[in-house]
Parts: sequence; structure tokens; C-alpha cells
Amino acid sequence: MAGQAPHILYTKALIHKGHSYLFWYSEPDCSTPDEFIRAGIQPGDIEIHNDSESFNFLFNIFKNAEHPINCGHMPPDFIPLNPSSIQHCTGFYATVIASEHASYSKISAGVSADALSRSVDDRVSAAVLCLPNLAISYDILNKGTMKVYAEKHAVSWYNYINDPDSLDQKALQGSLYVITGSDKMTTWGAAVIGRVASSLNHSLTCATACIGGLNGTDPHAWTTSSGFDTCLYPFSHIAYPYPKHLENQCIFACGDTISVSEVLLKSC
Repeated sequence: MAGQAPHILYTKALIHKGHSYLFWYSEPDCSTPDEFIRAGIQPGDIEIHNDSESFNFLFNIFKNAEHPINCGHMPPDFIPLNPSSIQHCTGFYATVIASEHASYSKISAGVSADALSRSVDDRVSAAVLCLPNLAISYDILNKGTMKVYAEKHAVSWYNYINDPDSLDQKALQGSLYVITGSDKMTTWGAAVIGRVASSLNHSLTCATACIGGLNGTDPHAWTTSSGFDTCLYPFSHIAYPYPKHLENQCIFACGDTISVSEVLLKSC
């Protein structure tokens, strides 16, 4: 287990916490259209599952071919799904999610902080995800409508995506997903550690300052101890290709696999 990549350990440690598919790298892919970078993963996205346990964005089924997020890269005869036929649900939450063999506590000393600490034995890994600000959850309620739509167009999508004269993505059977829900926020911190001695302790802290009578997370306040892998956003010294206040960081997503019979696909 010690030799496994952080994103694999992180997924294994937290996948059973009931928060759908989770991302070690929550930032949007900067090779995608600007509109997608600003929005992040959202319901209606068609994506390919990749080797880093993330997704490659292709297009959104609620937007027409000329929409900036699709940039005209659409299957032939594409007709978007009418958004008015979809029921949406939005929720808000702020929390710390800790795996088994991990713990956290909230402390206050002039400023408040979410402190993540954990100690493990030499047989397990542990992970924590700190969401100090409100996360917003976007979900599709009538998922059956999207499933019927995706099944109707699945063959043409696979053929278009794999066509050397189109996207040439080499999408394997069952690797396409339609996103039906996503949870996004502006600040997050994730940490994971593999096999370590039971006597070792590690911590991840995000300080929360009181500004103008309101509690707001200082994006410069992430501090960590050594000895484990972390993935944090934002870093004060990094110039991101988008404003740091954008709600484009996807921490969780759910969706349906799009599959078709291999015999229906073109040989490319």
C-alpha cells in the first residue's frame, strides 16, 4: 500500500463516506474551454474517466454546439437536452470528512481553525478533507430523463469521440460518464498518508479569521506538517489562470456510466 499514488490512497480511504466520486485534484483542467474552467464540472457534462482518477471534459448536453463551453466540438446532428425538462436541487454544507483511523477537532484561540490530525498503525492508510467554507451541491433529481437521452445517443458519441478525424480520444467502452451532480467550493484541503508507525501524528490546519464581523477563510492560512501528501487550494504564491474566488473546484461528483455494445461501434 505504501507504494500507491496519493490519489488512489485518498479515494480508497474516503470512497465509503457517502459523498459520491471524490477528486484528489479538484481544480478544472486548464486545457479545456475558458467557460468550463470558470464553471468547473457540472451536471450535463460528458466526460472520460482517465488514469489519474479524474475526468476529461468533452461537452455539455444542456448547451448547444455554439455555446462557449462546447466550442463547436459536438457529435454530428447534436441536439441538446432541454434544460426545462430537468429538475435541479441545490444544497449547502461545510464540514470535515475523515476516514477511519483519522480524527479532527475545531480549535479557537483568537482566530478559529479547523485542525485535522490523525495517527494510524502500520497496516492502514488514512485521509481527511477539510471544507472550511460553504460547499454548494448541484444535483439532478429526474436522472432517468438524462439516462434515456444518453442511451439514445451513446453510439454516435463514442464513434465521434474515437474518430481520428474528430476528437480521436480512444475512449474505451464504459469510460464515458454523464455527470448528474457535483459539489463545488472555493477553498479546500486534502491529506492522505499510507503505512506509518503508530506513534506518528500529522496535521493539516486551515485558519479562519474574523473580518468585519464575519468569519471568512484566509486563503493564505493552510499549514501542514511533514510526512504525508497534501492537495490544497488556493496557494497564495501561485498565479492561477482564473480568479481564486470562483466556485469551480469540484470536490465530489456523481453520474452514470455510458455503455454500448462493442459491435455497434465503428472500427477506427
